[in-house]
Amino acid sequence: MGFGEIKDRINVFDADSFRQVVTSRMPSMAGLLGSANTNWQDEVLQKSVSTQHNMTVRGKVFNRIPTRLSVGFANIEGNILTSQYDRANVSLSMNPSFFDDHLKIGLNYNRAFENNRFADAGQINAALRYDPTQPVYDPSSPFGGFYQHITNTAQGVIVENGTRNPVAALLQNNNSSNVFRHFGNFNLEYKFHFLPELKLTANAGFDSSRAVGTGVGSLESPASFNDLYVGYESAYTNRVVNESLDAYLNYNNTFGKFKTDVMFGYSHQSFNGYGDSTGNIRNPNDVGATSYYNTPVVLIGFLARANFTFDEKYLLTLNYRRDGTSRFGPANRWGDFGGAALAWRLSDEDFLKDSKVISDLKLRASYGINGQQDIFSSDIYLDIYRFGNQNSRFLFGGLPILSTIPNPRNDLKWETVRTIEFGLDYGLFDNKISGSLSVYQKNATDLLSVAQVASGTNFTNRIEQNIGDLQVQGVEFSLNADVVNTEDFKWDFNFNASYIDREIKELALGQDIDVGGIGGGTGNFIQLHREGFAPNSFFVHKQLYDSAGNPIEGAYADLNGDGIINTADRYIKGNGLPDFTFGFQSNFNYKNFDVAFNLRANIGNYVYNNVNSSLAQYDLLQDNAVLGNIPSSVVNTNFNSTSDVILSDIYLENASFLRMDNITLGYTFNNPINKYNSHSIRLWAGMQNVFTLTNYTGLDPELTTDGIDNTNYPRPRTVLIGANIKF
Repeated sequence: MGFGEIKDRINVFDADSFRQVVTSRMPSMAGLLGSANTNWQDEVLQKSVSTQHNMTVRGKVFNRIPTRLSVGFANIEGNILTSQYDRANVSLSMNPSFFDDHLKIGLNYNRAFENNRFADAGQINAALRYDPTQPVYDPSSPFGGFYQHITNTAQGVIVENGTRNPVAALLQNNNSSNVFRHFGNFNLEYKFHFLPELKLTANAGFDSSRAVGTGVGSLESPASFNDLYVGYESAYTNRVVNESLDAYLNYNNTFGKFKTDVMFGYSHQSFNGYGDSTGNIRNPNDVGATSYYNTPVVLIGFLARANFTFDEKYLLTLNYRRDGTSRFGPANRWGDFGGAALAWRLSDEDFLKDSKVISDLKLRASYGINGQQDIFSSDIYLDIYRFGNQNSRFLFGGLPILSTIPNPRNDLKWETVRTIEFGLDYGLFDNKISGSLSVYQKNATDLLSVAQVASGTNFTNRIEQNIGDLQVQGVEFSLNADVVNTEDFKWDFNFNASYIDREIKELALGQDIDVGGIGGGTGNFIQLHREGFAPNSFFVHKQLYDSAGNPIEGAYADLNGDGIINTADRYIKGNGLPDFTFGFQSNFNYKNFDVAFNLRANIGNYVYNNVNSSLAQYDLLQDNAVLGNIPSSVVNTNFNSTSDVILSDIYLENASFLRMDNITLGYTFNNPINKYNSHSIRLWAGMQNVFTLTNYTGLDPELTTDGIDNTNYPRPRTVLIGANIKF
């Protein structure tokens, strides 16, 4: 059972402070202020109670077939008002063997039934903006008793232009879906009788789901007297069917000190999806029922691998695969990839095998080439035309003809990543301390990314392309330790650390690529790809300050000294990915008690606070025809206009952090019931999202998109309690 609550909030003006700031900054609109005191974030967020129950039974059917049956039920309440997720699932696993284990069969089958009610997370943003001096409910309201900004006229009620009541938007709209999903696989493993060193493995799997969804907006939702329709009503069906087939031969044998392990295989995967929608049946101008069929994606691979070991000390691995994807055109569909790895186990050499300190030491080196084809489009190489909507018609011979619009197209090819790595694995004091150290370099060519195209050269302004080359260099270190291991007390921990440096080596035509679209205007980008810098680097203006240290609105440094402030004066400052990451996980066991926790840290990552940059300006106290709240951080800048400050580096913050993700405490009762020979009951309690230490002023330094924070839905802190019963 879990109890969740979102503790953090975006700091906006409370009702009393809002009245003061509107009166002083926009006295002409002070007459729109109400008398209520409403915290709209509190109104749209809720405490959650969730339960999960799982039961597993193991045994043998007919005393011969090992079988496992699991059943689970989940009831998960979201932390946004109306959010709910329910699931029931069952899984069956059977693993018989025949002919003295020469033939092994594995059958796994899973069914899941899911019911969802989706809450509109955008209403959190509406809660930030909605006037805190207005109430949630109004007994005289014609809109189901919910307050709305309205004006009564002789013709009827007019809903004023501006943000609408977020509580009403959540409670008066019901977007739900029922999903049936089943998936499984059949695995066959045969060790040849006449040659037991040769083994055939085949695996066939599928994953199929069907979602039926509805959306209904209340007939009491806001609408003006001259609106064509009230609310909405729609339904949709989505189907997804994925299938796979893998087969390979494996030969494993030993010749004296020489061991071989050779494999040849084949892999086939297909991904299909289709569906339909009614559209909004209440809207007389809606396009009506539509359907879609995704172009199927097929991946085919031929692979080979060989492992050779001599005297348990010298190891060589060779691998090769030829992969094909239907995402690319015939000329670029296939790619050849492979690699090699060497390892030397020094701890088995005569000069180390009797060491009391070094129990394991292995040096390794590898080089490999991998391919990447995972893009959003599945048919970008095809010439595809679609019909425009009913209003997109041309007159030919006096007759209206429905327009046809070409889809964007591009002839893409595989992105290729070449990796070279050197490392060592170590164990000390009979492996009570163990770990690894690795250094690597990855060089990616023909990077796949969405980028702008020259005007008039395609049927869109941005399209997926092979855009250039990227180099990534890094160091990784891990340490595992069994600190104490006695009959009553055990303590172990794991520590890992990594350093990563990323640099774009080449871009098509050497040109920058704008990325990182942001809210607060139209067509603004806060990041770019540029040669010599990390991907998604922030591209900002340098903010100027007065003699008192206060930022000057719209005043930026003229970095190139030409007397003009424009794009040429923007500069690169950091990116959204950390330079260093650290992890620490530890377990304590004292008699029947157990404690476990983990910590993570990121250092060197920056976050652009798009919440403040797009909302924390005094001009936004006017939300079209009504009043709108804004973040109280505006008092630190006294900025008025969003367009003057949206690209300032004042909103770019160092978001390094230390976080404890979870901690768990448990107690185990061994054999509490005498009639059972072997059983136990473990009672436990834990917490998720325990704490975060950071100087970042937003809600969460991790809830970003490539380092851009425009997400106002923070993660909850959840208290969990449970029991594990075995008998």
